[in-house]
Amino acid sequence: MLALGGSLDGYSGAVKRAPRIFIKLGLEWFYRLLCDPKRIGRMMKLPKFYFGTWKYKLSSKK
Repeated sequence: MLALGGSLDGYSGAVKRAPRIFIKLGLEWFYRLLCDPKRIGRMMKLPKFYFGTWKYKLSSKK
């Protein structure tokens, strides 16, 4: 199994790539969010999980 995310859509041509300035700055994800704001819930699950586990690790060390 591969976790390609939106990369596969980009390679297949199903979605248009972000403008070069967004790509150059590493903000292609932000462009996608601006174009499709309903993705915010799905996009924020990973940071929420990361910080939740980090917080849990810190609290369990006491």
